[in-house]
Amino acid sequence: MLNELKNLFSWSKKERIGIIILSLILLIILSLNFFFDRWFVPETRGWSADSIAYYSRLIDTLERETENRNNKRKKFFKNSKKPNETNKNTETILFFFDPNKIDKTGWEKLGFSEKQAQSILNFKTSIGSFKTADDLGKSFVIDSVKLEKLRPFITIEIGTEYTNETRKSGHEKPDDYNGKSLEIDEKPKEIIEINSADSGSLLKINGIGPYYAHKIIEYRKQLGGYKKAIQLMEIWNFDSIRFGQINPQINVDTVLIKKLDINSASIEELKKHPYIRWYLANAIVKYRQQHGAYSGVIEVKKVALMTDSIYIKLSPYLIAE
Repeated sequence: MLNELKNLFSWSKKERIGIIILSLILLIILSLNFFFDRWFVPETRGWSADSIAYYSRLIDTLERETENRNNKRKKFFKNSKKPNETNKNTETILFFFDPNKIDKTGWEKLGFSEKQAQSILNFKTSIGSFKTADDLGKSFVIDSVKLEKLRPFITIEIGTEYTNETRKSGHEKPDDYNGKSLEIDEKPKEIIEINSADSGSLLKINGIGPYYAHKIIEYRKQLGGYKKAIQLMEIWNFDSIRFGQINPQINVDTVLIKKLDINSASIEELKKHPYIRWYLANAIVKYRQQHGAYSGVIEVKKVALMTDSIYIKLSPYLIAE
């Protein structure tokens, strides 16, 4: 009897190996089952709409506070400028220029003091000539901020060729350049309506080259049209200097704006708009499915993720039919 029990609970070497392998397999399966939910989190476990709305409002608040701090910082540095650095000619005129040809008066028009202008000329003499716009930044007079403001207007002539400084910024060398500076306050020959203009018409604007003509049309299609000219500054790298240059040359016809019908638009159609992310598009459609068709555009403010700042920007592009 004892021998029979002993034989029953004793295993051969192969059986022991098999049991060990089987145990390892079971352990791996249990481990995978334990970690699976942590590796592959289903969408249903994402943040709730209320949480997303809260953090969206928090982000908007932080952005406004950051912008206010930056404005205060700029105002502080502007007011704290040293007296000996103040330019006698307080009006800054930006124009296309070749830094190797511009004289002392030209540098003063660009916002530099008499001493600073002379220092730049001395620096140019010491290095021979400016080969690229970055060479200007090597002068201690021109800091990085000032250089970036000047960069779009720099055209350096080497022989009969021009560097790519203007092309990088979206400017093209004017046909009537001929080695002379082109004043940007030149009165435009015509006003361009940017919601209907093609690339050829946009190129007539002083300060707009092929790159930005393409970007203006591309962003116009994404928006459905421009409500205000200031929206051009939402285009990447389209700064206030360029906008100030072209603003007198353009106008906006808001009648041409193409609107999204919030009672029929799908999530895919809504999320293509620059002011609507996927979460907001989904929330707009879900609200419509739960409460029925929107009676008016203002009703979209009831959507959990619709903040006041988003609604103000987005409402001109919405319609409820």
